[in-house]
Amino acid sequence: MPDIRTSDFGGIPYGNNAGRPANPGVGKLYSNGETARLELFTASNSWENIVQEVPGVASITGTYSEATNSGTITIQGTNFVSGAIASAIGSNGVQVNAASTTFNSLVQLTATFTGLSNALEPYDIKVTNPSNLFGLLPDALYINASPVWQTAAGTLGTFNEQVSISISATATDSDSTITYALASGSTLPSGVTLNSATGLISGTLPNITTDTTYSFTINASDGVNTIPRSFSITSIYNAADVFGDNSVKVYYTLDSDLVDSLGNATLSSNGGVTFAAGKIGNAAIFNGSSSYAYKNDVTVLSGTSDRSYSLWTYINSGSTGRQLLLGQGNFGASNQNFDLEANSYHSGTVSDSYGVHWWGNGLKFDSAPVLYNQWVHLVVTQSGGDINSTNTKLYVNGVQKTLSSASSSTYSIPSSSRICLGTRVYGAANPGDRDLFTNGKIDQVRMFNRVITQSEVNALYNSGSGA
Repeated sequence: MPDIRTSDFGGIPYGNNAGRPANPGVGKLYSNGETARLELFTASNSWENIVQEVPGVASITGTYSEATNSGTITIQGTNFVSGAIASAIGSNGVQVNAASTTFNSLVQLTATFTGLSNALEPYDIKVTNPSNLFGLLPDALYINASPVWQTAAGTLGTFNEQVSISISATATDSDSTITYALASGSTLPSGVTLNSATGLISGTLPNITTDTTYSFTINASDGVNTIPRSFSITSIYNAADVFGDNSVKVYYTLDSDLVDSLGNATLSSNGGVTFAAGKIGNAAIFNGSSSYAYKNDVTVLSGTSDRSYSLWTYINSGSTGRQLLLGQGNFGASNQNFDLEANSYHSGTVSDSYGVHWWGNGLKFDSAPVLYNQWVHLVVTQSGGDINSTNTKLYVNGVQKTLSSASSSTYSIPSSSRICLGTRVYGAANPGDRDLFTNGKIDQVRMFNRVITQSEVNALYNSGSGA
């Protein structure tokens, strides 16, 4: 409530802020007990303190950012008045006035500074009233140094898909602790995370279907300054591991060589294998009489473990004899190999169908006659060591075929075996005797350590855009 009284000394009214007379006339005095000031009503129709007092600067709060070269601080003290100016005085003695100074109360100002430098810190903070009386707080303001990135912008590396990565993206700061965070809109590959305390990027890259570059921005922040930096990680599609579960143990692209992309069974040849346009890229060409490819001492896919073979083949017309497309085992010993053939063998008879053979006999699929002068996708799957109509399946161009022969047997691949492609190489000699030459092309050979499903067969078939 307004509180106004008349003093006993000269009749000067006194009271609180609300009790000031509204329009007493220019030159009238008022003793303001609330502010402890003697005030004069001026021609500007406002009450002004007529006793100029020295302002005092007690403390400041707030920070100055090196990154933005600006900062707003709150100044606490005494005897501040409207029109006061805050300034910062560097170690070189140069005074920089605040870009703006806001009078909040007798005991508080807000000041915004620009153009300060950490080379001149610490800054004294000075408050000057319109009377030119001033107060000073020495060594009050420090410039908050920005984080400095130590990791160069750009690529952080190229990696195969589905591998574990551990990469550091780090910055330093001379006066603060740094935290790291992805910038708005940035994401890391699925399965990969950013450690906010260390900047470590780690995790397992996802399964992909094509080479993929992941671009993202990381902010390094000290709580005042935030410095962004953009990075990328490239993941290379592993065509061998087509289903992303490491079930492919041997993979031949056959674009220009007989190399196993997984390093388990790179083939040797007599040089008679050549390469030309295939189903996907190039394919290996077998001449039907002398060219062969094989690898001894193979240790993957041994015993009676589940397996699947997948390949594309192009058989030239007029090729009526047995042709080994792909096989593994101890060729020459009964029931120690597992082969995929064209014009397959069964009970002493060579058929005109695709089929499965082990040393001693075979299974034929009369519903799968050999298709000549065209690309054909073949898949054979085998569950366990019993070769029969239940465990052994053949797919031609994505369609499962009916087993014709009823014979069954067991097989087991030795722990050290031979893989043959396009020709059977058998016997103890190196490379040994040869027969069952393929007359045509073979492309995109994969050997799995499990039984693949119908949908996966379809995916392999469709990867070559069908037949």
